[in-house]
Parts: sequence; C-alpha cells; structure tokens
Amino acid sequence: ISSTVVYTTRIISPDISSYTGKFVESHRTFSYASPLPFNYEYVFWNGEGKKTMFYLDAFSKKEICPYGFEEGNIYTVYYDEWTNIIVAVEDKTIRDDQSEDGSLCSND
Repeated sequence: ISSTVVYTTRIISPDISSYTGKFVESHRTFSYASPLPFNYEYVFWNGEGKKTMFYLDAFSKKEICPYGFEEGNIYTVYYDEWTNIIVAVEDKTIRDDQSEDGSLCSND
C-alpha cells in the first residue's frame, strides 16, 4: 500500500529535473523496477564528476525517444528526480540540417 501512495504522489505532483550530457551507453536492467524485464538504464556524462544513469522501459521509449540514442550525441534528459525515470528528451546535437532548437531524439 505504501508504494501505491508514493507512486500516486509522483503522478499527481512529479518533481522534474533536467540533465544535459553526452549519451554514453545503455544496459538492460532487472534491478530497477523489478520484476519488469523491459527496463533499460541509460548512461550520460556532462564532463563533470560521475556518469549519471536514468531509466526507461522499452514501451515508454517508443513514445519518448522512438529513434533511440546515439553514442556521443548531447541530450537534455528530463526525469523524475526521485526515480530517475526519463519523462522527455531533447537531442541537443546540432547537425548541418537541423535548427538549434533541438528535436526529440535522433532520427538519423
């Protein structure tokens, strides 16, 4: 029951933060939000301190970042601060054919 209250509170009043850094790698994870087998850990680094990990399930990824992350590209990740679950992503890597306002994930 207590976890239901916590998650309901997060849905009603999320605490969203952002992190901008290069995408490093992703891993399938079973330790976060068990027992769901479809969760992935995404690792980003902004050049300072430790690398930061965020989480996203495969089903939500299709909506939030349908084209995936490209290693070395710079992204701004919007995430729930308590769970580190990704809620939105902007690709900040500027390409010759892209405007400077960013787009939702890579579509190369």
